Amino acid sequence: MPGEGTHGRQQVELLLASVPTRQLFEAPLSAIACVMVAEGTGVTILDPFCASEFAGRGIVLRRLRNAPLDKGALVKAKNRPLSEIAKQFEAAFVAHTRKFLTDQLFLRHQSTNTG
Repeated sequence: MPGEGTHGRQQVELLLASVPTRQLFEAPLSAIACVMVAEGTGVTILDPFCASEFAGRGIVLRRLRNAPLDKGALVKAKNRPLSEIAKQFEAAFVAHTRKFLTDQLFLRHQSTNTG
């Protein structure tokens, strides 16, 4: 997850607030988050470098396209299907990301045409 106080962190927190959850855990380290995912407790979003350290250790790395973060990956357990709540999170996150980027592109286009 992006650092506290960053725009990316705020975007992720807003998105997470809109996704119904049974429980939400926050891990202070990416390694802890990856271990939790490998054990099948959920999904996490983290930077590609940290995610690559866990490639081949029971998790699936998936690059987030058009993410509001500079770079990121959705990490899932390799040997377990996603729960319904995780599928809902993934769909909501992708939809939010697409809308965010569309809005940003529109705002950039608008500012270049009015300036």
